[in-house]
Amino acid sequence: MRRLPHALEIAWKRSWKDLILFAIPFLCALGCLIWLEGFGSSTDWYTQHIAIADDFRSFFYRTHRLFPDFMSDLGSGQNVFSFAYYGLYRYDVMLSYLFPFLSMSLILPIIHLSALGSSAILLHHFLKRHVAAATAFFGALCLLLAAPMFYHSAKQVIFVLYMPFVILGFYGADRLLQKQKYDLYLFAITMMILTSFYFTVGGALACFAYLMMSWDPHQLSAKKLWKSLILLHSGAVLVSAFFWMPCAYALFTSGAKTSAAFSLPALLTPDIKMEALLYSPYCMGVGLLMGFCLFLWAGKYKSREGIAAIVMLGILFLPICLYLMNLGLYARPKALIPLLPFLILLTCKWLDRHESLSAKQTLCLLLIGALIVYQKNMLWAFWDFVIAFVILWANGNRKQKGYYAYLLIMAIILVQANQGEPRISYARIKELAAKKAWIASLDLAHTPFTKIADYHENAQSMNLSMAPLGKTSIYSSIHAQSYNHFYYDVMRNNLSLRNRVSTLENGNPFFLAFSSSRYLISENKPPYGYVPIAEKGALTLYENKNVLPFAYGSDQVISQTQFASLSDIDKIAQLLLTPVVSADKDMIETTQIQPTKETWNLQEISRQGKWISAKQNTLHINSRQKETMRLSLQDPLQDEILIMTMQIKPIHSNYNDLDVTINGIRNRLSGSGATYPNHHTQFTFYTHQSDQLEITFSSGNYQLSDIQTYRLPTALFQTMWQNKTAVTDETYDETNAVYEAKITMQKDGWLITSLPLQDGYTIWIDGKKVPVETVNLSFVGCQIDKGTHRVKIHFQPPLKVPAQILSLTALGVLLFAKWRRIRYEKSTNS
Repeated sequence: MRRLPHALEIAWKRSWKDLILFAIPFLCALGCLIWLEGFGSSTDWYTQHIAIADDFRSFFYRTHRLFPDFMSDLGSGQNVFSFAYYGLYRYDVMLSYLFPFLSMSLILPIIHLSALGSSAILLHHFLKRHVAAATAFFGALCLLLAAPMFYHSAKQVIFVLYMPFVILGFYGADRLLQKQKYDLYLFAITMMILTSFYFTVGGALACFAYLMMSWDPHQLSAKKLWKSLILLHSGAVLVSAFFWMPCAYALFTSGAKTSAAFSLPALLTPDIKMEALLYSPYCMGVGLLMGFCLFLWAGKYKSREGIAAIVMLGILFLPICLYLMNLGLYARPKALIPLLPFLILLTCKWLDRHESLSAKQTLCLLLIGALIVYQKNMLWAFWDFVIAFVILWANGNRKQKGYYAYLLIMAIILVQANQGEPRISYARIKELAAKKAWIASLDLAHTPFTKIADYHENAQSMNLSMAPLGKTSIYSSIHAQSYNHFYYDVMRNNLSLRNRVSTLENGNPFFLAFSSSRYLISENKPPYGYVPIAEKGALTLYENKNVLPFAYGSDQVISQTQFASLSDIDKIAQLLLTPVVSADKDMIETTQIQPTKETWNLQEISRQGKWISAKQNTLHINSRQKETMRLSLQDPLQDEILIMTMQIKPIHSNYNDLDVTINGIRNRLSGSGATYPNHHTQFTFYTHQSDQLEITFSSGNYQLSDIQTYRLPTALFQTMWQNKTAVTDETYDETNAVYEAKITMQKDGWLITSLPLQDGYTIWIDGKKVPVETVNLSFVGCQIDKGTHRVKIHFQPPLKVPAQILSLTALGVLLFAKWRRIRYEKSTNS
């Protein structure tokens, strides 16, 4: 027992640096909780990476399937691989399945922060193989303090969650070169793909760069090296095919815009501002010290480190390299984040040389630093330059303690990167969880695919599943874009966010009735047709029994050609009354309930203040602050729904968003500063419970033109049941994504559903497979004959089965090769 304190002392001496590295991310998280009142961002972190992961876990607990096919509870029903990018087979999500008693908002941050700390520890021990202990510890700290690392642990976690495997790939490269053992390298690349296939390109490039820099021809011949690399990378791709193949199919067939416009001259123009390297969390996010070390190594162009530095500088300076690393999507430097450990390795190797700067090197660094400081025009960029230059200039005197002065600059980079990002408090997360538990406790009446609209904190609730009730909302970069088009361009739902990849819950009563949204949660007045049935605090649950069913039959349909000839407002009404089909049909009489159009006296409106003026049918807004006005309707709404439309156009390029809100319904045109601008210039608003309009205009200089106002009678909702045949005996097998129902048709007609059309659907009628048809422009349906029939609809992600077979085959081959190698080594040793 007396020896125990001595053993603890030895253990502390050996591991205190690792404990500090592991603790730093948790201390940063504690700082966010104290000063920013929340750890994760309120949009991407919670709405996507937490909510979707929680949906996966809930699905697993309900069905006990690790390989799901379909998410019926989001986006009106979507291919599960539309969400796979956000963690279907990530190691953190898989680990969370083991802790059902912990909330996702707690267990995932613990895993993410542990992964960040583990990355620093792995890098620390790896660097100690190449440089002095003090320099290695400095390099590990630089990884932790780099702008993207902690920032994306609390925002886009997939940007950094793969980092432990990049560094493990370095260990695997050493193991490959020194012992000709391939398992660790193969494991690292495979886990990168499963964690974040998008960043695997950069991660594999980092591992390859280190391997080539470390390669000794006497250890391994060039032929055997290249053969091993080809087999290893191919093996990793094939083993992980069960994940990326169906996901890639969903991406490229969704109709989403997969590439940005570019010009070859722009891609070949060097970026002299070094935007891909410095300060931002959407690049490597480091300071000038590492940039200086790259230039210094480039001067040693005959060394392997010099060649690696030249290649790195080429990647940093030429946008075409970024374009290729981003798989042709765009030329953004976030794809370079996986190269961060390799950049730190080069930096530490230079610092460990203890080489004094020559006059030529000094002049070069002074010019580069002055250029960067001038372009950045920030005080701390100047101090970044000064400290980095002094460290390198004094490095010949072996003043290693000076390295740590630079950590102040890295800390500033970390703090600066994490400012201004909206955080979601845990009190708010608990409130959202309590709302979900409340709805689950009510045991609401429902049939398969009955939906609930959630207006409470709807920006955070978009991906919050209410299973077994479904939702029309979805926030995912990959989903059926025909559904997105229908949602915004046909049904004219308001768009209140900066991008269109989300379909946010809205106040459009026509879409709510169309989409089987029987229930609705709100703190405010609901859209037309909803009556309160339950309350909890400030929240009220509403019900509207007069909505269309998820599936029905109809013998009265119109063709897409005839539908296209209608006005935008007529289309909204027509979709409730008569289904639209892809087949050619005879012209039939369309809706007899015509909208009433009315006009506004814009000159009178312009008298509200100096910030607004009118000319012909155009309002000009020029204000430095948000402005509100109230307009009285000439005739109060009586059993009518008012629809107002307008076009918005910035007078000058608008960096900030432009909003117009009418009676709580907001439309937004994103500014030029938006990463994914929504290009939403046609605003539409709905209201029914008011004799006046309360209109709020955001600040800015813009004009509103083509202002149109229509009234539609609420009687439309009573007539929408005509010529529709209800289904009976509905069942839905969530485990196998199979919907079954019975229907009796009086005439030949069509089966209409509100399932967004995607590849992967199969329909059987009375056991006979029938062609899947497009109905209502973007949904699944088929033709059906007169009589009583049993209908079965099944969804299976395209390429899922072939990809699983491919992965199992590749895994079997690799395990067999490993077994053969073990037997060979045993026989050789004996």
